[in-house]
Amino acid sequence: MNKVHSLLKKMIIGIGFGSFFYLIFSLFVVHDVTTITISSCLIVMLMSALIGTYSILFKIERLNFISALSIHFLLTFLTVAISAYWCHWLANLSELPRFFPQVLIIYIIIWLIVSVFDDRQIHDMNQKLQKRNTGHQKK
Repeated sequence: MNKVHSLLKKMIIGIGFGSFFYLIFSLFVVHDVTTITISSCLIVMLMSALIGTYSILFKIERLNFISALSIHFLLTFLTVAISAYWCHWLANLSELPRFFPQVLIIYIIIWLIVSVFDDRQIHDMNQKLQKRNTGHQKK
């Protein structure tokens, strides 16, 4: 059950990031929120949930960080590219070189945000452990 809970959590976090950046991108880059449809929202949610599950790669001990990050980015780019083509955000596959930097920039922004949150969580856990250990030493 713990693995299922972890997977669902990753999917929900992915949906949150994907939905947020989809709306931001629609507002400030495309400048046309009228292009948002029910089907594109559902595809963004599905795409984002998949990308969230790809973060499992970082838990695989045989993969070093750079390998996990590279595979994660490749899977993310392929998922986004397929979704973009399916939703007609890309007229054809020849637009992928123009699309790549946009995906890379968004990926880096999300990676930085997640890294800050992870660092904060690690710091908080270390603080709690330190308090607990300090409390045991006084007794």
